[in-house]
Amino acid sequence: STIGPRPIQSRDCEANMNSGPDDTTIGTVMEESLSIIETNDNTTVLVLCGDSSKGSCKTLRAFEKIGINNLVAVWTCQSGEHGEIANTSALEMKDSVATMVLCGLVNSIEWLEDIVTTYDRVGLMAVDPEASPVAIR
Repeated sequence: STIGPRPIQSRDCEANMNSGPDDTTIGTVMEESLSIIETNDNTTVLVLCGDSSKGSCKTLRAFEKIGINNLVAVWTCQSGEHGEIANTSALEMKDSVATMVLCGLVNSIEWLEDIVTTYDRVGLMAVDPEASPVAIR
């Protein structure tokens, strides 16, 4: 005989295969985090996003929602697009957001220099959960 409680598995639990937080959670965390960061009308915020073909960047949306004026979104090419050719698009305005797309293995210093040359300085850099290692390294 066993002393103490006997473990009984009474439910058939399925593993949660969702690997990340949902949009609402990310938006809330971003908004709350931003409330502690001092920004002014001239603060430039750089957001590293994911695949440009998906067009979804939760972190960028959170910054837009709180009214940041100078937003720069850096996206990566759709996987397989342009092969391994290193290529960086010029900064281009899309819906009031300066946008750049990185393809292949690009030198981070070069595209960061382009952004700093245009905006003088970057006050804050944020990395979206969907950001590609190409943009982060």
